[in-house]
Amino acid sequence: MGLLHAAIDVTDMDATTEFYGDVLGFEPVAELEAGGVTNVFYGHGDEMEIQFVPADESDVDPSGLNHLAVDVDDVDALVDELGEDRVERGPFAVDEFGLYVAFVTDPDGYVVEIIQPQD
Repeated sequence: MGLLHAAIDVTDMDATTEFYGDVLGFEPVAELEAGGVTNVFYGHGDEMEIQFVPADESDVDPSGLNHLAVDVDDVDALVDELGEDRVERGPFAVDEFGLYVAFVTDPDGYVVEIIQPQD
């Protein structure tokens, strides 16, 4: 198991990508249309990525996270083990990335995206 990416809500995508890209040296990795908005991923080599999720100013809480993402061997088995009351969304395929994912909650209610690469 490993930590793959962290997602944070942002109010100004241009300022955010300038900071993480130009200032910190992260590189754009991917973009994903989800919920009618473009999510942008930045990374550094093969290390963990940060997903920037556009949000209204009232929705942004810098002390919180949108979700964490971890890789697992079997999404369906983990979803079955947790039970449907802990599943927020999924499981479903994200074909453009070759992944099978579900969003679940941890014991404190934080959302964790569990990701299984599709073969």
